[in-house]
Amino acid sequence: MTDHTDLLPPVPAVDEAAGTARRVLILGPADLEAAHGDGAQAARIADLGGLTAAAMAAIRPDMVVAPLLDPGFDILDVLGRLDHFGFRGRLCAVSPPLPDPAAVTSEVRGQCRGIDFSLITRPGALPGQPLAVSG
Repeated sequence: MTDHTDLLPPVPAVDEAAGTARRVLILGPADLEAAHGDGAQAARIADLGGLTAAAMAAIRPDMVVAPLLDPGFDILDVLGRLDHFGFRGRLCAVSPPLPDPAAVTSEVRGQCRGIDFSLITRPGALPGQPLAVSG
């Protein structure tokens, strides 16, 4: 299996506590780029098959951004793989508005072992729309 890692131009951002640039892994469509916020180094992997131990070692992300539901995977698939690789950073799921985002957040957090999970809803689920964070 081939890693589909496309490095995006780095944007300087500093993790205040560590004094280092924050590294974000975006899993899925390129329009998720806006979900990680400004000022971080970002790399994108197109699909779950590209999320390998080698990719995680090369990127060393502090945060992973992925869709809550994608045609090929869901956030629990991503969570399972990240846990398998020993990831202990932040996982942000991006979704269109949901009837009960707190219930979704609670369910996913119940599966997390040492991973900080948050749900980001994007009204209209259109690129460039404002983001709201739940949980």
